[in-house]
Amino acid sequence: MQSYTHLSDSASDSEQPYSPPPRWTPLHQDPRLALLPPHARPSGEMKGETERWKMVVIRLLPVVATVAWLLTLLLLLFSWLYLDHRRLYKWYLGGMPYISDVGAVHKSFFRWGCSVTAIFYAASLGAERWLRARRVLSEATEERWLWIAVGVLDVLVGTLGAAALVLLSIYDAFDHPKLHSLFMSSFIIAVGVSGTLQTVEVEHLMHEHPDRKDLLDATYLKWIFLSIAVLCGGGFWIMYYICDGDATKGGECWRVTTASAVLEWAACFMCDAYLATLILDVWPAYRHTPLPHRVWANAQGIQGIHVLQPDGGYMSWPLGAQVEREEWEKEREAVWMEKGGSMRRSAVVA
Repeated sequence: MQSYTHLSDSASDSEQPYSPPPRWTPLHQDPRLALLPPHARPSGEMKGETERWKMVVIRLLPVVATVAWLLTLLLLLFSWLYLDHRRLYKWYLGGMPYISDVGAVHKSFFRWGCSVTAIFYAASLGAERWLRARRVLSEATEERWLWIAVGVLDVLVGTLGAAALVLLSIYDAFDHPKLHSLFMSSFIIAVGVSGTLQTVEVEHLMHEHPDRKDLLDATYLKWIFLSIAVLCGGGFWIMYYICDGDATKGGECWRVTTASAVLEWAACFMCDAYLATLILDVWPAYRHTPLPHRVWANAQGIQGIHVLQPDGGYMSWPLGAQVEREEWEKEREAVWMEKGGSMRRSAVVA
């Protein structure tokens, strides 16, 4: 374990007002490191740090995907209710139109909505995987390569689902019914598999990092929304094929087909709720902001964290000290508020 000691940056013993470095200044850019011997100076940016503009962009990716899909669904529903005055596009498919039917009539914003959602959904999955690879987000340390493979597979399958979403909007239900059904099935299966892989990974991280309450919340929400979406999607397909092409108004199949359309809408809204859980994965600032403590990692994985002591020195804490870290941060804030005007801050590797 590395050790850190103190080094005075001034020959004078007189106290100087404490002035913390800029919030976004990485440790390796600290001018006081010039006082260290060359072999003791860190080179390059330490893992776990992300520039502020990157953090903002990454946070916006799942937000845009969630809002785009929600607006697409609401615009389709509004168009059918108020622009088309609830007319039935196909008399034999019940009293509620399928999303694909409304999208085939209003092709323009349906294609735009699906395309924007697909692009930002795939980008959100890739950004989360990149953050975990850089150890900014919590990463698995047990069977690490297995969970890296699971994460990469999650991104690949999710990207295929995003591509299927774009294609099903291009090949609509009226002009290309067979291709539309194929891409719709591919989208549902791909998003379901990708969501399951991601949920299993987050649940594993929750058990490996029990102090991370955000992982606990994300795990429960992912399981809830994904389960409801899968149940609604399965009910939609079953009811659709039970009475396909035989939904005489007022009959039993009319009600069954109408219920299948309602379940399709419900499944799509639950998919949007699942997309919103991606925001929880990348949103918390303390996982992306270069705080006074940095991740201590090497080629063998995460070893611990470097923490800044109230008296200005640095100390290395091994993995598993997260609970103590939280207590230390509370003590640090109290000390800094009390003695912030006279504290001096410097560090050196022993």
